[in-house]
Amino acid sequence: MASERSKLDVNRRAGGVVAGVTDNSDLDIVMLRIDPTTKRLKVSATGDVSMEPDGTALTNSQTSVDTTAGGTTIVSASASRQGVVLANHGTVTAYIGTGTVTTSNGFELKGGESVAIPTDSEVKGITSSSSTTIGALILA
Repeated sequence: MASERSKLDVNRRAGGVVAGVTDNSDLDIVMLRIDPTTKRLKVSATGDVSMEPDGTALTNSQTSVDTTAGGTTIVSASASRQGVVLANHGTVTAYIGTGTVTTSNGFELKGGESVAIPTDSEVKGITSSSSTTIGALILA
């Protein structure tokens, strides 16, 4: 769209605008829209979207994660699992990973954030203080 093209300021720079390049032969530079409330990239899609490949099942769970040394198991290892989506339902930051998880080596998952992980490994979590609830959607 011509109206979506990013404009350059007088210094020949994109004046505070986040832009990307179209994935076609035109290679147009277009503005990327950011939600003013969440500060996240706005994305829209049309057509059919499938979150589950044929023959798979989606299950869910919630686990309280705290300061337990080595981390608390959120989902167990499963060779039949294709992935897991984790969401931190609390306000306390959790750190997630495999093996012995610490606040130094774990992936930071702040309150209200979520992450999708394509793994069949055990996933653990730990907090630096207090506890939080981690929700899991498991694609098996």
